[in-house]
Amino acid sequence: MRRVGIHREVNAALTYFSIEVMEALTSSTGRTIWRLTEANKLKLYRLKVWRERYSVPLEYILPVLISYFTRGIEKRTGKKSTGLGVSIPVLCGDVAEEVLQKAIAVDYADGDNVSLCRESEKERIASVIKPKPEFRIRVKKSLQYKTLNEEAKAYSNTIEKATRDERKIERLMKPIPFRGNPYR
Repeated sequence: MRRVGIHREVNAALTYFSIEVMEALTSSTGRTIWRLTEANKLKLYRLKVWRERYSVPLEYILPVLISYFTRGIEKRTGKKSTGLGVSIPVLCGDVAEEVLQKAIAVDYADGDNVSLCRESEKERIASVIKPKPEFRIRVKKSLQYKTLNEEAKAYSNTIEKATRDERKIERLMKPIPFRGNPYR
């Protein structure tokens, strides 16, 4: 009985991630995946491992791999593909990982991908803990101050409050142990 529950949870995780892959694929390349078998969903999960291992988003991984593999097919056949352009086993295979590693070495030579990933994860956690209102300086608000010094003081107070909030979240999250904690 317990096996069925675990199978359901794994299947739900695979389906959720495959939907995430489809959304990233559509937004970054304009292509879609139509029919996914259970085996292909499991293979796509390898992209999640790469996303965490190399600290790059799916919106970076998918266009790099698809453009690399479809370029080779277009050169050989002379035709532009209408669908995904590459099979899922090829997209998630060992050669694809090597291609991704080379692309990351070129695009993120200084290791910026790790710091960018940490910052985006911090922003995501902060938005869950305390949703931020949009930060805008309006013309009406600027006109309500009598002097430029008053406006500068109000602006600096806003920035100091945001910094205090960030530090408070950092103190809250730093001792919590979980994989990928950006505050540790």
